[in-house]
Amino acid sequence: MRPALLFSVLIFCQLTSLAQPVITAGPVREAKYDSMINFLKKYYRDFQSPPIFYRNHGGDTVRISDTQLNVTVTEILPEKPVPEGFPVSYSVIFRDRLIALFDPGYFAAYHLPSMERDTLMEKRLNTRKFQYHWILNDQLTGLSDGTNYTFSASDQWEPVSLSFKPWKKPKLFEDDKYICFRECYGEWGGKMHFTNKKTSKTNSFLASCANTVLKEDPDHYLVLSHGASYSDCLRVKDGPDLSGSGRLFNARPIGFYSFFRFNDKLLYLVHDRGLTFLAEVHGQTISIVHPLLSKVIWTHHPVTSVSDGTILINMDFYSVGNDREVSGLILRNDEIIRYKWYSSPAY
Repeated sequence: MRPALLFSVLIFCQLTSLAQPVITAGPVREAKYDSMINFLKKYYRDFQSPPIFYRNHGGDTVRISDTQLNVTVTEILPEKPVPEGFPVSYSVIFRDRLIALFDPGYFAAYHLPSMERDTLMEKRLNTRKFQYHWILNDQLTGLSDGTNYTFSASDQWEPVSLSFKPWKKPKLFEDDKYICFRECYGEWGGKMHFTNKKTSKTNSFLASCANTVLKEDPDHYLVLSHGASYSDCLRVKDGPDLSGSGRLFNARPIGFYSFFRFNDKLLYLVHDRGLTFLAEVHGQTISIVHPLLSKVIWTHHPVTSVSDGTILINMDFYSVGNDREVSGLILRNDEIIRYKWYSSPAY
């Protein structure tokens, strides 16, 4: 076994050592894979017989997993407060609602999981205009005319003084100690910024287009992916000189949009060969546990966040909404919701 591959296997064993197999067993050949199989047969000559689909140029084997994720998948086009346009900032989850901010600066609130508008919540939120919003310190926080406000327990916007200055960009990660933002320059690379919330000290290092930070005490793991062209994973060791400590795998030419723990399993949102699906990764075997919508979901700069066990993956797509959020995935309990702010059925 090559040293790099052995290192990758050892790291993934470390990441998954605490997980218990709660993904339910199912038949290897399920009807829900028919659309995916027909697509791959039509466009790729190297397609094999299920459960193995193909082996890519990087040596990864892509196959149907022997165990499948038991979830329902729904695609929803929520009612927007404005007929055209996309959210100003990436949506967040707050009080079991999806909160989106639209031009000219007002919020829309959606009940989960129905994604129906909560107009009463919107009335309480829209007492002033905002230019951006995040979840900071577990609170809904908005930027209005240069001042940060938090939405209090009494449903009032109150000015807040933060020990750190949030970027006017999507937050990539936050815990009690750090808040993280990223920069992405496409094929020219990117940077990752870890700010200590108590000292305001920021450690920055090269990291091309990070999309996910997963904390496994005491360290952090970053997935880096530029579109579908390549994916890397960095281990960030905690300490005074926080930095990426080396590449853990290189899965070219597969794109990893996200990775997260869902039902106690370490799963990846994978983009490859015109399809987007959920999979486990063990060494150079990528095992699909759910085909999602059996079609492509395009994004350039996804961001993953977790709130009380609910996973939110925000997605932009230049061809539809430039750098604004055009869709997202919500994973909770036994359901996956894909919401879209546009009506094209193709992706």
